Amino acid sequence: MHHLPPLSGASGLTRRALFEWVGASLALAGVGGCAEPPTEQILPYATQPPEVTPGIPRYYATSMVLDGFATGLLVESHVGRPTKIEGNPDHPASLGATGAYEQASILGLYDPHRARALLERGQPRAWSAFLERYGLAAPRSHRWAAAGGAGLHLLLEPTSSPLVAELLGRVRAAYPRAQVHFHAPLAPLSPLEAARRLLGRPLLAQYDLGRADVVVALDADLLASGPFHLRYARQLAERRRVAGPTDGMSRLYVAEATPTPTGVLADHRVRARSAEVHGIALALLAAVVAALGRDAPGGLAAALPRAAGPAAHGDQVRAMARDLTARPGAGLVVAGDRQPPAVHVAAHLVNALLGNVGRTVWWTESPILEAGEPSHGLGPLVDALRAGAVETLVVLEGNPSYTAPADLELPRLLRGVADSVYLGLFENETARDCRWFVPAAHYLESWGDARARDGTLSPVQPLIRPLYGGRTVADVLAVLAGLAGRSTYDLLRETHARRATGDAAAEFEAALREGLVAGSAFPRADARIDLARAPSLLGPAAAPAPEGTLELDLVQDARVYDGRFADNPWLQELPDPMTKLTWDNAALVSPRTAARLGLANEAVVELACRGRTLRAPVLVQPGQADDAVSLALGYGRDGAEAVARGVGVNAFGLFLAGESPFFSGGLALTPVVGREAPPSPVMPPARRPARHRLAVTQPHRSAQGRAIVRRATLAEYREAPRAAPAQPRPVQTLYEPHRYEGVQWGMTIDLTVCSGCSACVVACQAENNVPVVGRDGVLGSREMHWLRIDRYDEGDPDSPAVSMLPMLCQHCERAPCEYVCPVNATVHSPDGLNEQVYNRCIGTRFCSNNCPYKVRRFNWFDYNADRTETQKMAMNPDVTVRARGVMEKCTFCVQRIRRHEIEARIEGRPAPDGGFTTACAQACPTGAIVFGRIDDPRTDVARLRRQPRAYAVLEELGTEPRVRYLARLTNPNPELT
Repeated sequence: MHHLPPLSGASGLTRRALFEWVGASLALAGVGGCAEPPTEQILPYATQPPEVTPGIPRYYATSMVLDGFATGLLVESHVGRPTKIEGNPDHPASLGATGAYEQASILGLYDPHRARALLERGQPRAWSAFLERYGLAAPRSHRWAAAGGAGLHLLLEPTSSPLVAELLGRVRAAYPRAQVHFHAPLAPLSPLEAARRLLGRPLLAQYDLGRADVVVALDADLLASGPFHLRYARQLAERRRVAGPTDGMSRLYVAEATPTPTGVLADHRVRARSAEVHGIALALLAAVVAALGRDAPGGLAAALPRAAGPAAHGDQVRAMARDLTARPGAGLVVAGDRQPPAVHVAAHLVNALLGNVGRTVWWTESPILEAGEPSHGLGPLVDALRAGAVETLVVLEGNPSYTAPADLELPRLLRGVADSVYLGLFENETARDCRWFVPAAHYLESWGDARARDGTLSPVQPLIRPLYGGRTVADVLAVLAGLAGRSTYDLLRETHARRATGDAAAEFEAALREGLVAGSAFPRADARIDLARAPSLLGPAAAPAPEGTLELDLVQDARVYDGRFADNPWLQELPDPMTKLTWDNAALVSPRTAARLGLANEAVVELACRGRTLRAPVLVQPGQADDAVSLALGYGRDGAEAVARGVGVNAFGLFLAGESPFFSGGLALTPVVGREAPPSPVMPPARRPARHRLAVTQPHRSAQGRAIVRRATLAEYREAPRAAPAQPRPVQTLYEPHRYEGVQWGMTIDLTVCSGCSACVVACQAENNVPVVGRDGVLGSREMHWLRIDRYDEGDPDSPAVSMLPMLCQHCERAPCEYVCPVNATVHSPDGLNEQVYNRCIGTRFCSNNCPYKVRRFNWFDYNADRTETQKMAMNPDVTVRARGVMEKCTFCVQRIRRHEIEARIEGRPAPDGGFTTACAQACPTGAIVFGRIDDPRTDVARLRRQPRAYAVLEELGTEPRVRYLARLTNPNPELT
């Protein structure tokens, strides 16, 4: 019997109670124990079997909310224990796909470092004590209760929840002078402010990349960030997928300082500092107006010559404009949220002039509560704090002590509030600054609701009772509203009933089953652009910075976001999609800038900007804009999270309030010398550069002249469509070929639409119980990922052509690993899989040495030894947890194959194709990975393998892989080639 560790400080939560709730030891021992679901009725996804059967997972629809926007998900549950996240194919925000955040959130549920006890000044308190202070007894406890709420302030993250909106309304009704504020560092208000200036109200732009022949992204990472990025990735991929030489492709232009997955897929990528994007937008608008000639509005045409575009990008901008004007109504220009409102105004004007509005772009009301209002932003709250006008401050989620602009000095102000409450998942920086701390419930433990970017209402339903007694935002607001005796579930049902158009109970159950309320998306707003006012909203382009002047760029991290996911080891060890850096952030500089400043990888530098300084290691990044230094936010945590503490540097120390908080000129960069460097007999310590080792999983990005990634333009493909010789040279062998009968499995990966976002890597890790090895393990090249994304650069090192190559076990017909294994641990299955028999493996590692693809992983240590019982609950019970000293690798998710084969035999039907797929293929936002039967010519995977651009990596070795790649195609503008 396994025993749980003591739950120190957990109010009212005994070890016995936790066993009753989650059945941890029984479930983990595999004898059929179950975690108790919530007491309220939760409903499975619509296509479920009628009852729970041990060993057969069920799927429940729910939603994950980030910065107020919902993404619809399906959660796999094994006997009441959530174990895997998938996208909801019916939800507009996911379309069946998932990103790295969603996939890794299952590990966040079982994080042993989550807060477990309600505290007051660090001392445990019961929930009843919190109710007594802030509930019905509030009039006796606070002056603001008798003063209509004057002195009561609430700080929330942006929310689209109708339930939260209703509860806030009740709080305001009880305390009309109370103040509500909203803050999220990576959800700037530029898009809404631009719409307010241009359209008269803060509307939200909606895009349809599937109808666009030409897309221009101005510092907008459409495919890997934002509330609809999964949808946009799927739409763009469908327009760029090529079935044959006669097919067409959309064209993508990207202007950005720091390489992103969207830039990877671009046909033309403009390396530009973030401050230059404003000038590019104005130059693009001027070029479009000039191309329209007499059809352009006179006032706009007269005003634009004053907007001088950047000469360095003039040819590219003019080519973009001609491409857009040649396809009226089928183009799209999108500005990124990091850019100021004037850039968004310019993008909207281009769309309007070319007839794109109503086709590829339109506006709706924003689903975010009070969007565009002064309540969004920390300014009014900071003013009240400095004036001493805040008696009680209630902070509901987020981590403002860490993420607030540094010049606001919010941590000091928070500590000065006599009565403060913080609801959060961790005892972090904000918890340390507040008097009361309330542990929050994970979204998989919560009842609630939220809206997607287009307004689609999405329920949040729990899969399990709160493991540590966590509470939700709705729970705390209900206390303040005098509804402490009401459950969130009841309040949610009542909120839904007030919107119901028929049988409220039936509609509520349907929403839980489907994961959304059908037909709830917002209608298109009747918005008209006043072109006469537009010139005054554009502003003059900033003068080009003198050569050699450095710009600071603060960017969203692809793994930890704004720091909220920093305690998740899956995400910390996930290689950054572009840099392949793990367990750190670094100052990214271009090769040319590094050479000019005499910098090398891992050199420690001091960054001075806006009157503040910060030290960070350097990482030279091909494709980075010259003189732009990028640093990811979300690291350098000093809160209580054990995994996140001390990892990287805190870039929020340079994050200051203003219209463009994410980038600024005037950066000074100075190399640091000192004891941090390794000993050197040549250079004295006083002059020796300091060094910080970076755990990078792929330091070399050259294919060394080999055709590992095959590329062609669309025009070249049409002239010579075959990517490989029609009849490869036969390979001599002493071994008899495998003879197969029945079902055969294989995979095809389309490199044209793979952006390298790495969602598949985390999906594989979650499905197959792949362990993490930590920073030291990665430094020793001992990472365990069964699937990796290799990056290959071609051409100019300052501005290379980048290709991403998902690399996993190739399941070779003539597998080199099988020939050398002395104990027959790696074998061929009847359906063509290269299988690994763990209990035969003795760890010789001959197979790894003989594998040309280097996809086999040896677990040198027992990486699961230190897992807590709670962490073990995240493991897939269908997959073996490997012991130390064996080789691991991709199995094509054989557990899924065998499960569906068993179901097919029971039901008396043929082996399935299309009813299931591998974890990586299921997660892929662009649908680049396709898995299925290759023995049936009608399947998608078999059809793709017959394409003339299909090839095998290192096929000259004669390994005959079951994985085929489709050569990458681009669609460049002939003017720029």
